[in-house]
Amino acid sequence: PLTARQLCRLLCPAVDGSIMRSTTMMVTPETLVIGYEISTGQYAAEGWVLAKKTPVLREACSSWHYEEKGTIKGPVTCRELANEIRAQRSKEKGGVEILRE
Repeated sequence: PLTARQLCRLLCPAVDGSIMRSTTMMVTPETLVIGYEISTGQYAAEGWVLAKKTPVLREACSSWHYEEKGTIKGPVTCRELANEIRAQRSKEKGGVEILRE
């Protein structure tokens, strides 16, 4: 399983100076992806499938809510959540964010 932070980083990398708006979705529910069967280790027989039929991508395309100082915030996109996580991490590290690959 992936953490929310990992999911955000994989699907919606938030980069300083990005030309994309914070609400840009890199993957939409209707994006076609190559299907893969984890249980067999093979590509899905149907070939291309909608992102919303792949659990991890369905979550990435969803609206998210989060709690900050006892207040529920949202709905936000996965990309907006990634930006919020980055900002919070930066505050925790004294304004300097350390990125690990």
